[in-house]
Amino acid sequence: MALDEEVLSPIRDLNYFQELLKNGYSLKGPRGDAAKNLTVFKRFLKKGHEFIPEKWLRDKGCEFVEPSTFTQGLKLAYKVDKENLEEYFKSNYSLYKNNLEIPLYLKKEQ
Repeated sequence: MALDEEVLSPIRDLNYFQELLKNGYSLKGPRGDAAKNLTVFKRFLKKGHEFIPEKWLRDKGCEFVEPSTFTQGLKLAYKVDKENLEEYFKSNYSLYKNNLEIPLYLKKEQ
């Protein structure tokens, strides 16, 4: 399977995240220090946050809205399932592998 066809699962726990790092992925975050980005990202995972790759959301039928004043400057993904609205916003974290960026999203709390 080619890398651009690879669909990563949502990152829910440290074990899966460590597996991705072993498979050649690296984390990019808002801080200039990679070690601090890793520490904070792992802290988010320990608190129960789930980071969802953009391609996974696309494959699940989500629509995307570019940042604007209406979205408070956030890039959003959403899906209407029956009468339920699922919303996700682009986090400050991305995974990288072979010069390919994979933006990560967080589910918006209702």
